[in-house]
Amino acid sequence: MPDIEVHCHGGISVISAFAQRYGASMAIGLGMVVRFSPSQEFDGGTKETERTFRFLLDKYPGSIIPKVTIESEIPQAQGLKSSSAFTLALVTGFCSVNGIEIDGIGTLRLAAEASIVNGTSLTGAFDDLCSTYYGGVCLTDNVSMDLLKRYEVPRGYVLIAYNSEKYRMTGGIDVGAMRRSSESWNPLKELVMKGFPLEASIINGNLVGEFTGINADIVGYFRERRAVYVSQSGKGPAVFAVFHRKADIEDAIRHFPSGTGNRYVSTAFTNEGIRVNEI
Repeated sequence: MPDIEVHCHGGISVISAFAQRYGASMAIGLGMVVRFSPSQEFDGGTKETERTFRFLLDKYPGSIIPKVTIESEIPQAQGLKSSSAFTLALVTGFCSVNGIEIDGIGTLRLAAEASIVNGTSLTGAFDDLCSTYYGGVCLTDNVSMDLLKRYEVPRGYVLIAYNSEKYRMTGGIDVGAMRRSSESWNPLKELVMKGFPLEASIINGNLVGEFTGINADIVGYFRERRAVYVSQSGKGPAVFAVFHRKADIEDAIRHFPSGTGNRYVSTAFTNEGIRVNEI
């Protein structure tokens, strides 16, 4: 049996589903590649990897657990969907290696369940999984686990600021407080349905930031550099900025503040979904 690679991407939060049932996410070009070697036995990994494979073995007894290696451009624990990409890639690769036939929605629902079991998500993050699987902008019902709408991403140059020493785990978020304010999120679904994902993402980031805090210095810097959209990506703490002009993002990179611990990565939104290749 040949080795395989699963290629997928991270994303930006458009609607965080902590407070209510609807979620939305938009794929970005930061990639992750997970390689599966069926000829070699699984030799251990993170607790999240092991929990995911135990969950899948319970679902499909007698399956092969191959050796896995992961390469990722997605900063971890920053609100950029690295955990969803990771879990979806493990589920997709496991099914491919073991010849398990399952359709797209079935794969996504299985990955959502795995995300809860492995501790990387409170809700299953069905919206994040969908944008990773299909690319583009995805609006979902995270309770029924249905994809409500998917369309192509807007244009723009994207710059993301993050501090790898300052991360935010999903389990540390006060979800109860957000749910008590759930009505604040109600208008966002309609914005996304009408094709305004960036506008929704700004409101969403600011709402979540009221509970988690937000890097106001970086937000202010991006505004000064003529970003047309700036906000925290969901739970953050990463902040993203969208520029219409290449000259403006180049200027923002050139003058990016040093000595603060913040890093940046430039990317773009993407319509590319998950890919599985034999190697």
